[in-house]
Amino acid sequence: MYWIFRKSRAQARVIFHIEASFHDRYRQALHLSLFPVIEDMIRARGGDVVIERRGPRTLPAKRRWGDGDLHIVQGGTSRGVGYLNAGLAYLTGF
Repeated sequence: MYWIFRKSRAQARVIFHIEASFHDRYRQALHLSLFPVIEDMIRARGGDVVIERRGPRTLPAKRRWGDGDLHIVQGGTSRGVGYLNAGLAYLTGF
């Protein structure tokens, strides 16, 4: 089991890493329809969601240990503490 320790006591953020061509319009993209659902649930509970452009699909070694935030990477193959790769291929209803 991995534990993620933050340097400060601030609440962890959820960071979406979205493909650059959909960054500003991910709410309208059918293949990204899971992301607005997740965002709405987190914000409804007072959480912080950040939308970033997806970089390389693999991470440099220094980022693999995590930073205390949850990173949800659209269509990526990232491996590391606090990183989750997301896609809709196996989710019916989206």
